[in-house]
Parts: sequence; C-alpha cells; structure tokens
Amino acid sequence: LVAPGGGIAGGSPGPLLPLQKMPPIRSAVAADTIIALIATTQPAAVLPDELNANPINLNAGDTPVFVFRDPAGVPRAFDRHVDIDLMPRFRTARGEGRKGAAFIDNYTETAWSVEGVAMDGDLKGRRLARVPVEDELRWGVMKYWYPKLELHHPTTQPSR
Repeated sequence: LVAPGGGIAGGSPGPLLPLQKMPPIRSAVAADTIIALIATTQPAAVLPDELNANPINLNAGDTPVFVFRDPAGVPRAFDRHVDIDLMPRFRTARGEGRKGAAFIDNYTETAWSVEGVAMDGDLKGRRLARVPVEDELRWGVMKYWYPKLELHHPTTQPSR
C-alpha cells in the first residue's frame, strides 16, 4: 500500500510479498528457509547462519568455490581454480601467524587476502575469480527457478 505523499503505508519499506502463491516444490527443505545463493552456471545454496569468517569449500555444479562472510558481514565467494588443474581447499588463517592473511590454501600453503589475492610464495599477486553471492533469498523461490539447486552444509563439503 502506498500512503499519501508516496511513502509506504505503515512505516518503512520491507520485502515485497508475491501476489500469487508459489507452486509447490519437492524438497525436504522448507520453502520459506532463507538462503545465500552462489551464482555459478549451476548455482548452489548455503544457509546464511553458516556463513562466517571460516570458508565453506563446495562445488557449485562443476565450479569449485569457497564462500565466507567478510569482516563487514558481506558474503563473498571465489572460484577455487588457482590454476587449470589446481583447485585447493581453503581454511582460515586465524592463528597461523600470517599477518593480514584471511585464508591459507591446503596445497601450496599460500596466504590469501579477503579480496582473493595471494599474499606470498610463488603465487604472490595471483587473483582468484570472484563469484557473485546473493544473500537472504527464499529457498522455495530459488528451487523453483533452479530445480537442480542443492543446499550445502559444511559437513557435506567436497574432499578435494
């Protein structure tokens, strides 16, 4: 509803609710579950509560990615391809004594910044490709538009 003067009746703006009900989806996850969507050719989803400074390594379709929340609380994701055949997993650099590093890759032990830039070693200066992440979306809507969408949990991370 629009109030006189162009504002929204009842106070501040909020999300627009659909006028029609969404068609039912076949999923064990409740349709109104809030997710973060990793936007690759075959998108993947994670629960926003699981996104923190610790990277979640997963495969979004054929794209190996890691996703996390930066210090400002913004979700970020990067393609884990360091080279054509090198796709390491990333861990937090906390407690590793690597000043300014956010992550360490498990293959080369290179330190990486929150911006996806290698900070030392042979890879110094190399930049990972950024992958878009959309936060606070509804599972049911995204599952309808992306039927192959999978919800990943840290316990289901790939071993490679």
